Amino acid sequence: MALSPDGRYLYAAFRGLPYRVYVFEIDPAGDDLGFLGTAPLPADICHIGLDATGRYLFGASFSGNSMSVSHIGDDGLPDETRAIPTPLHPHFVALTADNSHLLVPCLGADLIVSYRFDAGLGHIEEAGRLRLAAGSGPRHLARSPMNDAWFVISEKAATVTAFSETLDGAMIAGQTLPILQSISISAPKASDIRAGGNRLYAAERNAGRIGIFDISSCGDLVWQGEIETAPFPRAFSLDASGRFLLVASEKTNQFAIHKIDDKGMLCPAALRGIGTRPTWITALRGINEIT
Repeated sequence: MALSPDGRYLYAAFRGLPYRVYVFEIDPAGDDLGFLGTAPLPADICHIGLDATGRYLFGASFSGNSMSVSHIGDDGLPDETRAIPTPLHPHFVALTADNSHLLVPCLGADLIVSYRFDAGLGHIEEAGRLRLAAGSGPRHLARSPMNDAWFVISEKAATVTAFSETLDGAMIAGQTLPILQSISISAPKASDIRAGGNRLYAAERNAGRIGIFDISSCGDLVWQGEIETAPFPRAFSLDASGRFLLVASEKTNQFAIHKIDDKGMLCPAALRGIGTRPTWITALRGINEIT
């Protein structure tokens, strides 16, 4: 799922046949969703994201080894979609802060690929590649809101790697740290990553834990601790206030709510029931308190 930059629309990719994206309008006065319509997608899309203009929707197709690019019309619905081949198993799409480049981690190729993006024309061309450790499996990305530092979580290695991007799309890798440092995992399966303030949060599914890092002013990471969350955390999201972290537990049909304290650490989870096998979670509003 992905929110439009202006908060008016919610986009949800359906992973079954026929492959489509569902579009909902968000009620500005409350939390209701109004169904607008659907549009076709060229493949099974595992992650979607929008550019800063809200005019382009990007998707990563793990099984299709491609990414989709959909132009969005004035009514909020995609009206034109094309597929672009990528290296093996792309799993995430993210735009840089200036909307000039699209970054795509390719889990099966141990690469992050940078694409130059022209929002006026919708033109995309490859600008650079960053190779990570063999077999690490880069999965998702997060960008620090403080200093534009980037971080990638690697599924098979259960690590977080810091990296930076130059103006021409080249990428430079920094430090790599394990997500969890209090326990060892024989078959790691890291999942999601988010940055909020000067903190970075990274989840490992088989252990059911979230690692917490401090982000320095220069983009370096310092491990601060870890906490148990809902079992098999597939994805998580920060609410609009930055005071709560919401975790989708794929195998227990629950989601967890962690309050974030004044130091950026996570409080023990409050669990709530949800639909079957949740794989993504998006906060539409800020949360006042856990009820």
